Amino acid sequence: MAEKIDHKNRTAIVFGSIRLIFYFLAIFVTYDYLARSSRADAENVFSEGYFVEWLQYGLIMATMSLYFFGAWRLKHRRPLFLMLGMFAVIASIREWDYWWDRQLPSLGWQLPADISLFVLLMIGWRNRKVLPEQICTLIHSAPFGFLWSGFLAVAVLAQLVGHAELLKLVMGSDFKTGYKQIIEESLELFGYYLIWFRTLEALLAARRSAEDSARFDHRDFGSGGVLKIPEMNRLYEVS
Repeated sequence: MAEKIDHKNRTAIVFGSIRLIFYFLAIFVTYDYLARSSRADAENVFSEGYFVEWLQYGLIMATMSLYFFGAWRLKHRRPLFLMLGMFAVIASIREWDYWWDRQLPSLGWQLPADISLFVLLMIGWRNRKVLPEQICTLIHSAPFGFLWSGFLAVAVLAQLVGHAELLKLVMGSDFKTGYKQIIEESLELFGYYLIWFRTLEALLAARRSAEDSARFDHRDFGSGGVLKIPEMNRLYEVS
């Protein structure tokens, strides 16, 4: 038993280290490329419809796909993941608002966003009995820090630090119009990365919770399969 636990611990450490290195490289490689590209053509890197916005949109779509995949595969978290996936849908619509405004001149991006919001509210209403518990589980989980930090970076920090009047006050005569867009888009991109990382961690945690619950449900107590206290603690931590 001790050898089995040691093997599981080593596997968890190795897998966790791989994820940590992947997250670090994703951020480092992206911003190193942005720094190099900005020296040559900053306008076409950070402008609407160019590299940074496409990358932001790709991260939102990846987040949305992971949530819907999790809702399909993990039934015990399906309502929560469906709602988070719909939030990602709304974020993708808002990110490409100018495209929707061209396609729907009279209604704009608000129409598909309102439809998505209605679907989100319907999912929440249909699952109102189980969602409070799942939301509490989300808030008390370790990956929630990623989600909250990413939200603050996108919705608060990028808007405040990237505010043109603030930058004019700080930089004075050195201020240029492009600075606002570079700072705002860079911070938003960092926030979307954090949200994507959080989604990956949430799916892994939900999968571990499902596996541990399945082992607990199939344990044969009549044949001496007694649940040890450390195992009970692990079930509590991941649930």
